[in-house]
Amino acid sequence: MDCFTFVNIKKIELPLAHRILVSPLDWGLGHTSRCIPIIKTLQNNSFSVLVACNATQQAYLSKEITQVEYIRLAGYDVQYAASSAGLIWKMILQIPKIIYRIYAEHKALQNIITNYKIDAVISDNRFGLYSSKIPCVFITHQLFIKTPFLSTLVFSMNHFFIKKYNTCWVPDCNNTESISGELSSTKWQIKTPIQRIGFLSRFKQPIAFDGVKRKSILCILSGPEPQRSMLMKMIIQQVSNANYTCTIIGAKSGSLLHHTENIQCMPVADAIQMERLLATHQYIITRSGYSSLMDFAVIKRTAILIPTPGQSEQEYLGKLMQEKQMHYSCQQQLFNLEVAIKAIDEGNWKTINVTKNNNLQNAILELGNGIISK
Repeated sequence: MDCFTFVNIKKIELPLAHRILVSPLDWGLGHTSRCIPIIKTLQNNSFSVLVACNATQQAYLSKEITQVEYIRLAGYDVQYAASSAGLIWKMILQIPKIIYRIYAEHKALQNIITNYKIDAVISDNRFGLYSSKIPCVFITHQLFIKTPFLSTLVFSMNHFFIKKYNTCWVPDCNNTESISGELSSTKWQIKTPIQRIGFLSRFKQPIAFDGVKRKSILCILSGPEPQRSMLMKMIIQQVSNANYTCTIIGAKSGSLLHHTENIQCMPVADAIQMERLLATHQYIITRSGYSSLMDFAVIKRTAILIPTPGQSEQEYLGKLMQEKQMHYSCQQQLFNLEVAIKAIDEGNWKTINVTKNNNLQNAILELGNGIISK
């Protein structure tokens, strides 16, 4: 299967005075993670980068990139529930807050453009960061948002805001091997020009298991509470009853109490640490978030996926990856460690041949040209 990832090629000859605002959504760190290759490519093309985010996002990015300015910009601060049914009602109740935050960030952007002399905006799924004054890019792999409730309203709202941007970047392939499936299907027609820019990953090459530390599990926790802690508790319980070692990434500081001879917990890991952990662990357990799937495509590893309960996008992606025979996926309430590992060992899993291309580079070149034309 053929696909691609980003690559830095010839630089755009623009002075550092051209400043790009990059702002990722604050729902987990997936949106933040996939902005890393974008920021690095901007820097390699002589742009100055200003990142608008919260403290958690800044701490994460600071481990991966340098020479970046940061400003605080409040996120949507969406709260989740412990059950799928509870999540539906909780999300419905938060719609007014989300709309207000979109309005507030749109107002804030006008001041940011003036005060920080911004020349263009790259917004990863933040609806309100558009302006008629400068070129604005919206990043999403969801031209169609899967939701079990108010689907028509959500669809209309999604397209209403995307159409306010000059361009929409879709981080995915432009062929039948797309890993976002119908989420980014072109059948969801939209007036804004769409550019597929390839996979966005902080990793650049395959990372094979070194074969030394067998029966080892790397569990990468992500997403909202309380589901993150519920999954962690489940993994610890099942690993404790089995003959495996396990490293858990994304555990909160209080989780350090779970350190045992065969279970180790870490709150976060940068790219270098993660590369080492991926190479030294035989099995990977994680959520089926889209950014994680892009990472696995680049490093050519098969994972055990456990979608966040009630999160329709992850449930769809988990099912899609299972159908494509790329990853094993299981509902959280049905998860059994031994069954999942047996499935990985016995399955005929496929990987994508990720080839380098200049799609992201070309998109940034076009953005630069848009700045000049303004």
